[in-house]
Amino acid sequence: MAITLQAKSDAPISDAMTEAMHVLHTAADPRVYVRDEIVVDEAFVKRVQAIAAGFAKGTTLKLAARKIKHEQGVVLRVEGYPLVIAADSYDGNGGAIDTSGSAGAAGKSGFKGSPGKALANSTPGGTGGHGKNGDPGTSASPLTLVAYSVHDLRLIAEGGAGGHGGSGGEGGDGAEAIYGKVDRDGSKGGSGGDGGDGGVGGDAAQIKLYTAVPTHSVELHGGGGHAGLAGLGGKVGSGAGVGPTPHEGNPGNLASLARRCHPSRRS
Repeated sequence: MAITLQAKSDAPISDAMTEAMHVLHTAADPRVYVRDEIVVDEAFVKRVQAIAAGFAKGTTLKLAARKIKHEQGVVLRVEGYPLVIAADSYDGNGGAIDTSGSAGAAGKSGFKGSPGKALANSTPGGTGGHGKNGDPGTSASPLTLVAYSVHDLRLIAEGGAGGHGGSGGEGGDGAEAIYGKVDRDGSKGGSGGDGGDGGVGGDAAQIKLYTAVPTHSVELHGGGGHAGLAGLGGKVGSGAGVGPTPHEGNPGNLASLARRCHPSRRS
């Protein structure tokens, strides 16, 4: 349910917050967390995360209080849920609100190639397995803060870094020559496997900050996630003798950069 708030033009913002708090209190919406005062400590962060877990990713969560203050350096971290916060006074106390995405998992390395065999027609080592591609980083969620005054706070909505591509597997070792009643030739090692591609970084999200008075020591960070590094090509397996000339695996490709989002600040 959408809630529209309109304060009288001659009312101070604290009076407007009183009206907003009253409407939010009567909304009976579990996505809305309202208190007269909120202390953002580690226990509160876990509480908000538990509330978020009860809803589908992408659901907007809302916090409101006349006064919100972080314990020293505490970060309110919520991933996958847009966050809207309203307060009369917001003291970050050196902490942060962070709706950034998480880094993608690294790709698995390729397996080592099978060993060569000394036979009447000796076989070389097998080619190494290809590395798996890194997973993409997840995108950040939008972050909105509306407050009369804000200080000593970082607002962060950065995309997660892409995962590192897996390295290509080493080529299998060639067979050793055998000399006896029947000589059997040695064989060359196998080629290395190709490296996996790096994962794409997640997109940043927009940060909106609305204040009535100039902010003090407030930073906004909204960059896209770094691209994952490419996996290295696998090395050639050891060995000399029959078989085609082996080669090292090709490195993977570096993922393209994620979209960057410019934060906005309005007073």
